[in-house]
Amino acid sequence: MKNLYFFIIILLSLLFFSFNNSDEKNKQEKKIYKKAQREYNNGNYKVATNLYLELLKIDSCNFDYNYELALLFFYELNKKAIAIKYFETASQYMKDDAIPNLYNYLGQAYYASHRYEDAIGSYMQYSKFPPKEGFIKISMKKYIKKCEVAKERIKEYERNKKEYGIINLGPNINSEYPEYSAFKIFSDSVIIFNTLRDFDIDFNQYIETIYFSQMKNEECTIAKKILEIPEYNNIIIGNLWHEAAISITNDETQIIVHKKNKLWVSNFIKGVWQKPVKFSKNINSNYSQEHASISGDGNKIFFSSSDKKTKNIDIYMSVKQCDGKWGKSIKLGTEINTESNEDCPEISKDGNTLYFSSKGHNSKGGYDIFKSTFVNGKWTKAENIDSLNSTKNDMFYKYNKNNNVAFFSSDRDGGFGDMDIYMVKFKK
Repeated sequence: MKNLYFFIIILLSLLFFSFNNSDEKNKQEKKIYKKAQREYNNGNYKVATNLYLELLKIDSCNFDYNYELALLFFYELNKKAIAIKYFETASQYMKDDAIPNLYNYLGQAYYASHRYEDAIGSYMQYSKFPPKEGFIKISMKKYIKKCEVAKERIKEYERNKKEYGIINLGPNINSEYPEYSAFKIFSDSVIIFNTLRDFDIDFNQYIETIYFSQMKNEECTIAKKILEIPEYNNIIIGNLWHEAAISITNDETQIIVHKKNKLWVSNFIKGVWQKPVKFSKNINSNYSQEHASISGDGNKIFFSSSDKKTKNIDIYMSVKQCDGKWGKSIKLGTEINTESNEDCPEISKDGNTLYFSSKGHNSKGGYDIFKSTFVNGKWTKAENIDSLNSTKNDMFYKYNKNNNVAFFSSDRDGGFGDMDIYMVKFKK
């Protein structure tokens, strides 16, 4: 009898300890959750992310933890591919039709990751929910249509890869956002380009950011930010706020960078790209400089700049002086510049052919790609490269004669989004 009494006392003590311990854990969990929500609302997204991940270690099946972390990745951090995992988990533990919008968000995340069939399935799941108070239901028809169109574009991309001509670089580089001004560093098989896909919620705008992709046998790896290649880190000026790498010299020793409406140059020394140095005032005037290209011998630079009087963008040239400094720039003549905008100059290795984009001359829609040749001390009348141009904007043409390939950007129909990057393969 005493043994039974002793056993009951121990059992009650253990139960009491267990309840107290469980209650303490619940309090701690609630405390972490409140802090995660507070950090989220205050815009401290990295801190909030770590707190939600900590909560999921405690309870990986919790709907709120998964859903709120998914929203954080989806909206604030603009990492839709990562958000998918948490949206999917949240959908498994959602009670009835608590938050139908989950399937809308999940569909968008699938779409951004080129999982078009999954996106359609998610949109259709959303469509099954009946309207109710507090739920403003929207039609998914246009979103499903976008997926169907994207699927066809993938098929077209695969077909075009097998043929010579103009090839869209595909979903590993191009997205629904603008991608532009690509050039290839052939010694590294790296493609550098710029995009407006990263959203800054504090400033409510997309940030111009430099990305890269490895390209081998005409296949591109999934694009990543340039900061992920240590030897290229130095080309970032100060911070990641609106910066573009716009061209590279033929010998691949200088990259021209655009930031704060000015032009900068980074030099390749001992295997490392150096911090960019701003060009002199002979290049960077009081107005905005947009794009530039240096000739193969390094003695001429062609750049686009806004004009104070006309407020148009025109193309200028500067010649390097005996002391190594750039001379006073001159505006090119009417063979190149018009009353409309001229931008994106690209000079050939021998310095005798200038490629550029223009809304003037005989452009057939928006910006077209043109070329002019330097003959007998004069530039010839601009010639429309009709085989490259569409009825939309075609810009940022970069030709590498040694490798018989060129890149340009266009928002023509049939692309993956706003402006895509295309490659041109020339038959030898």
